[in-house]
Amino acid sequence: MLVYSVRRVLETLRKKAPEVSWHKLVWSNICPPRYSLIVWLLKKNVIIMRDKLLQWGKVMDASCPLCGLDVETRDHMFLRCSLSLRLASLLNCHFLRHNDWDAMLQFVSIALCRNSQARKWHALV
Repeated sequence: MLVYSVRRVLETLRKKAPEVSWHKLVWSNICPPRYSLIVWLLKKNVIIMRDKLLQWGKVMDASCPLCGLDVETRDHMFLRCSLSLRLASLLNCHFLRHNDWDAMLQFVSIALCRNSQARKWHALV
């Protein structure tokens, strides 16, 4: 007799994607769920920023609210904006020195593996 379960159905329907190097950083017990979701949305570039709101006709100005020098995109806000980079420097967030999401997540993942993971993760956020 065949036993059906929700888990089996989900495993059958869900596409298996290759494992990414940063999955343990985002989806682990050391990372609070709200941060996991934000990091995942940022990595996938689906977090809503002003550039997308402008495309949808929800705002008239897509410029960065911090510096006003460029369009507010994920990459600008977290990797290129002079004010956010200055803040990261003041907070000693060295992982923001990278200008690429994969490199930044790999740097953070390696840093977490070297020392107490929970302490390091909470220090990063």
